[in-house]
Amino acid sequence: MHQGSNTYMKATRDKYLKNFFNLMEESYMALKEGGSMPPERKGFIDGFIDVGRMLDLASYDEFVKIIEEANYKVFGMDVAERKKVFEEKPLSREEYLEIPTIIRKGRKFKITS
Repeated sequence: MHQGSNTYMKATRDKYLKNFFNLMEESYMALKEGGSMPPERKGFIDGFIDVGRMLDLASYDEFVKIIEEANYKVFGMDVAERKKVFEEKPLSREEYLEIPTIIRKGRKFKITS
């Protein structure tokens, strides 16, 4: 691969990951402030993750790490701690659906050429 292509791909990947962090942070802020994540964000987040996985811009572990970082920045606790808070009271269907699908289901898929 050409050196310029490597530089472009790294810049694209870095921009994608930064945008994903910002998307998650904004979504968690909306959740914290309004009690629910905007419905249009849920599908957008899932699609954003799917595209990133298909284009090999990020791995499952990288997505989980970014989700954890954004969650911690907004709520001051990691996802597992936040889940424990909700374990004390059962999650409603809406609260359950506000957990990104990639974490909720450990979603994995095979990329084909």
